[in-house]
Amino acid sequence: MPELPEVETTVRGLQKKVVGRTITRVWTDVPERIKNKQAGDSSDFAAFQRAIVGAKIKEISRRGKYLLFQLSRGLTLVVHQKMTGHFLVGRWRLVNRKWLPRPDCSLSNDPANRFLHLVFTLDNGQQLALSDARKFARIELYPAEKFADCPVLKSLGPEAWPDLNFNLFCHQLRRRKGKIKTVLLNQEVMAGLGNIYTDELLFAARIHPLTPVSSLSSGQMQLLFRAMKRILSSAVAHGGTSFSDYRKADGQRGTYSRHLKVYGRYNQPCFRCGSMIQRVRIGSRFACFCPDCQSAGNFPGKKR
Repeated sequence: MPELPEVETTVRGLQKKVVGRTITRVWTDVPERIKNKQAGDSSDFAAFQRAIVGAKIKEISRRGKYLLFQLSRGLTLVVHQKMTGHFLVGRWRLVNRKWLPRPDCSLSNDPANRFLHLVFTLDNGQQLALSDARKFARIELYPAEKFADCPVLKSLGPEAWPDLNFNLFCHQLRRRKGKIKTVLLNQEVMAGLGNIYTDELLFAARIHPLTPVSSLSSGQMQLLFRAMKRILSSAVAHGGTSFSDYRKADGQRGTYSRHLKVYGRYNQPCFRCGSMIQRVRIGSRFACFCPDCQSAGNFPGKKR
């Protein structure tokens, strides 16, 4: 699932390509995934089309893992890309209900880019498309008077990057009980973190993923905070992690996967100490960690 660096990369890519453009047409084969909050929780795609065709894309931003498209007419499109969704900008043609790249489409022919299920045609002839292999992405259209009450956004905690300060970071963690990995994944604690980056920042801070939050020292909290800032900044700079389906708006892979230290490296040697990376199930997820670097005996300042 795209996490904060991937969604931030998408926002930056789309800002350059589609802001200021007007939507002239919209197509989907998953109308049930689109909710028009102008009419309650309607899945009436015809009403969605009437509302959005002719609207201009004024601004694109991010809240946690959600994309926010500010449109003219006082409308906001809220999109969660879920597990396999990513936005692309290019040129396609519809053939037998399948979108095929036009000859002048500059996107790569990466197979992950072929699952187009929502396509906006723009006034310059380009298209903004959502590729989503598993069709889990959720799209909601809000009018200005209802957007402030969007429940999924109201429940989010402060952004994990870039402006979170150390005091608020500590406050958000300390007010929750549980294992540190689970607490970091809770979007009500901090918005934007997911399985990839929680593994990476816990490794950087030498903290075992099952460590209770209540047992973390102030030194460990400082290490964790610094690791989060550094790793998220680096991941954004590298265009995110294309571990499976995620691609940038130009169809290319993010390159932060080259810098992963533990995520996806189960049963491979630790880059730091040579021990084999292990994993542990936490709820429905796995956490990858180094049993030596992240053992219970580690603490800030311990020499190796």
